[in-house]
Amino acid sequence: MDLRIPLIRYALKSADERRIRRLSFHYPAVRLRPCTVSVPWGPSVATDVFSAAKASLAPLVIDLHGGGLIYGTHRLNRWSNAELSQRGFTVVSLDYPLIPHVSLKDQIRSVLWSVQQLLQRKDLRWDRRNLFFKGDSGGALLAALCCAIGGDEPLAALFDVPKQSILRGLAMIHPMVNTRRLGILGFLDRHLVPEKELGGACHQTLLNPLSLLPLLPPVFLVTSKNDWMFHRESAILAQELKRQNIPHVFKNHAFRWRKPLNHVFMITHTHLPESQILYEELAAIFHQLTRRPHDKKSIDLSSLSGGLCLLEP
Repeated sequence: MDLRIPLIRYALKSADERRIRRLSFHYPAVRLRPCTVSVPWGPSVATDVFSAAKASLAPLVIDLHGGGLIYGTHRLNRWSNAELSQRGFTVVSLDYPLIPHVSLKDQIRSVLWSVQQLLQRKDLRWDRRNLFFKGDSGGALLAALCCAIGGDEPLAALFDVPKQSILRGLAMIHPMVNTRRLGILGFLDRHLVPEKELGGACHQTLLNPLSLLPLLPPVFLVTSKNDWMFHRESAILAQELKRQNIPHVFKNHAFRWRKPLNHVFMITHTHLPESQILYEELAAIFHQLTRRPHDKKSIDLSSLSGGLCLLEP
């Protein structure tokens, strides 16, 4: 194992433990229940299901936690998922295996096969015409890859995953975009595929995630200039979405000295006014997309934003 991995895990775990100790979970309008999902290989996958306390058929959001693809569990985003659920969604917080024990390709396969099993469950009540993905940091990259690969028949066959034909939208919260990296995450490109598949078609696909942008559903993209890790990548991603005319909303928060608008602040600091506004906007966008045709070409960018700026300075 690369020695950087345990160091990153220790730092992230320590920060999360300090944060979570200060939090209480009080969402009376949300019903939370744990469940497990079987996949064709390996152990069952743990999930939490968040739904409105009053039973209703709501759109389904699959949430993938952050952690650079090497750290974290589905429980880290409990507060964030409750915020979205109480605004009219069923949210499934999904675990996935972590690098270096598996490759990024294995993570994609685990998520998409888990989603396939969730879609077939009779005890999960949701609007089966509308499926969304949401991810933060490394989970945002994984969510985007799952949307692009799972929504495209040739790529789904290449990665041996079920095709998803009901994908409506994607939320990317302070995303990690590049898989070829320097510095603390410089080991990532060695874990994209199993060693025997290096140089193959799956490997080439995962080396350049931006090449998959035309396959994405409409995107809600959030970042802030306080995010010293991935702000530049998010800004480049927004430029590419605009250049390729892909429906999207880009929320780029200005630098703040006195507010913790840092990396994934709407996940870690859900109580902030800026976070609450983002949840309202995200819910509004997703609800708009449930009422639109699946064909992206029929989506009007100006109406998709609901009055929001599509690209903020």
